[in-house]
Order: sequence, then C-alpha cells, then structure tokens
Amino acid sequence: MKHTLFGVHYFISFRYKLEKPLAQGSVIDLETTGLDPLTDNIITLGIMKKNHLLIYQLLHEDSYSRFSSLCHHVVKEQPTPRYGYACAFEADFLRIKDDKWHDLTQYFTVDYDDFNPFRRYSLIDVTHHPFPNEPIDIDGSQIPHEWQQYQKTKKKIHLTNIIHHCICDLHRTQQLIHKTL
Repeated sequence: MKHTLFGVHYFISFRYKLEKPLAQGSVIDLETTGLDPLTDNIITLGIMKKNHLLIYQLLHEDSYSRFSSLCHHVVKEQPTPRYGYACAFEADFLRIKDDKWHDLTQYFTVDYDDFNPFRRYSLIDVTHHPFPNEPIDIDGSQIPHEWQQYQKTKKKIHLTNIIHHCICDLHRTQQLIHKTL
C-alpha cells in the first residue's frame, strides 16, 4: 500500500492507493465534534474516489474557519454522485445543498440509544470491519472525546483513532456501494 502524508501548520492530509477502485462518484465521510452543524465543527474529511483515499485532518481548533473552507472547496470538486451513510449530515456541515448526493440510509438500520445522543449504524448485509487483520476502530460516538483529548494532551494516538475510524467508514461505505449497485 503506497501512501503519502502532507502537512501544513493547521491540517495534515493523508493519501493512499486503493486495492479495489471505486467504480463511480466519490464517497464522503466527515468526523465532527458533535451532531449540530450550527455549533459543532468538522475535524476530519475523508474522501474515496477512483483508486485512492484522501484524509484531511484538522490539527488546531483556532484554524477551523480555514479548514472548513478547504473542506467545502475540496468536496465541491469531487466526482458525483457523492455517496455517504447519511448525506444530509455531510451536506449540512459542508453547506453544500445540491442534488449530487446519493444517500445510503435505506441500506442500513439506525439504533437510537436513549443514553447516548449519537446514532449507531448497523449496516445491513455488509461486513462490519473491513480490515480483519487490524484492531476494530472506535465507535463514531467517541470521536468528540478523542478530539477533546487530542486538543488537551496533543497525543497523536487520539488523531490516529479519529483518522482510522474515518478510513474504516469510507471502506464500509465502499462495500455498501458495491453491494447495492
């Protein structure tokens, strides 16, 4: 697996070549500090297109407006349709309201936990973990905590957990697309 890592002072980007290319469009996945696009922020943007995967990871909260603008611009340039678990979520955070999103919510069930405000997705007929030789990634509801811990401690393990989760989500979505097309 060939990959490259680029960094600037407010975000890093990671790119690697996929073994199984995406036939059409692009897959978009966001990791955020919460569920409300009015009060929460994008911290990770994951994109899968053709034969590569891209990750953009925010490093410093004080650079959020620049990072948000970058994410908006990058996603607008991606091949369509733009696939996602729940595209309304991505569209709201990115402020991209167009008809080029292809929502996959009809292919999974949502289990709402009364004690946890985050949605838990159970994909129907899709392998839960695309990397059988690697550890299971964290639950999406843990992303805000991992981000808070990174901001507090600057320990890279927290960013690694967030990025790994985003990569797993992108691969799961790719599997779902291949099963539904």
